Amino acid sequence: MSMKYFETLQAITAIVNGKNFALTTDAWTSIAKVGYVTCTIHFIEPMTWMLHDFSLGIFKKDGNSTAVDVVCYAEEHMKKFNLSYPELTCIVTDTESTMIAAGRYSRKNLLK
Repeated sequence: MSMKYFETLQAITAIVNGKNFALTTDAWTSIAKVGYVTCTIHFIEPMTWMLHDFSLGIFKKDGNSTAVDVVCYAEEHMKKFNLSYPELTCIVTDTESTMIAAGRYSRKNLLK
């Protein structure tokens, strides 16, 4: 990986440190039948009320996604940016059944 990746990772981690955030995640299949999952965080800067969002990553996947797969993927990226459930205010998904189940599974982790 390039040094720019690690510099960007550190910069974003510093920006989101201690912020309450919302998380969106989605999975889809491309026209070429390749599956992807993405994870994005959103937060409002308290001093300026400015909305910020950062894509934490996109993951190419093989086969179908399960709710646990989606949650594990999101948690892996949260850890990479030093984010944790206590700062997570909500999780937004679409209404596809796997995503609904992922939201319910995440809620269990949130309430631990």
